[in-house]
Amino acid sequence: MSSRRKKVPGYLLHKATGQALVVLNGKFHYLGKYGSDRSRQQYASLISDWQNGYAGVNRPPELSVNQILNAYRAHAEEYYGKSHKGQAYNSRPIMRLLREEYGTLQAHKFGPRRLKEVIQLLIQRGNNRGYINMNLHRVKKIFKWAVSEEMISPAVYQALATVEGLKKGRSKAPESRTIEPIDDETVRQTLPFMAPMIRDMVQLQRLTGARPGEICLLRPVDVDQDNAIWEYRPHKHKTEHRHKHRVIMLGPRAQKLLQPYLDKSESN
Repeated sequence: MSSRRKKVPGYLLHKATGQALVVLNGKFHYLGKYGSDRSRQQYASLISDWQNGYAGVNRPPELSVNQILNAYRAHAEEYYGKSHKGQAYNSRPIMRLLREEYGTLQAHKFGPRRLKEVIQLLIQRGNNRGYINMNLHRVKKIFKWAVSEEMISPAVYQALATVEGLKKGRSKAPESRTIEPIDDETVRQTLPFMAPMIRDMVQLQRLTGARPGEICLLRPVDVDQDNAIWEYRPHKHKTEHRHKHRVIMLGPRAQKLLQPYLDKSESN
């Protein structure tokens, strides 16, 4: 009586990252770029271990920092979008630095000392403390995501999490410059030099407290004119992913600025 052989797990494509993977004992193993010789060699090696019952197949493969960054970028662009204001875009500078300095390093070797080196590089380049701490958080977030995808061991992120942000007055990093609001008189003197539409947008923003992007995205269909105080509901806004509603109230002065553009839209 012949014994039934176990079905060999397939060589698969992880569409979100473009990497090859194989699922062994319920665990995902990323192999590198799909179709590459190296990924197929890694696949063959893992299958051989799996067929022989080696425990080693339960360990994540030794991916490089570059492979982690490539995978995270694909994830971030899909999850956050490719907007120039989004998480994927804002993470580009620190990801570029990681590629330049540690791209070929095996990801599990990127520990707290390496992360502190990144901090020092950012200080040497003249970045302020707030910017450095923000990028410190981004690096940790990238490696935390990689753990959630079983690309690296949880111990890698746990070690990086021990690196604290820079404290005020306790590093060579300069403090960020406080940006004060522009006073009304400066705005008043500047308005005559602006194009008419830009001038109206600036005044509308100051009257309503709306964000610049919300003024730029304003559409007639988003403005409810049924009551004495109009209501503008932006179709896109900063907190929509949290299911928050955004309503901007438009009083008489704001309505007067906006009315010519609403009339023009109706006439078209």
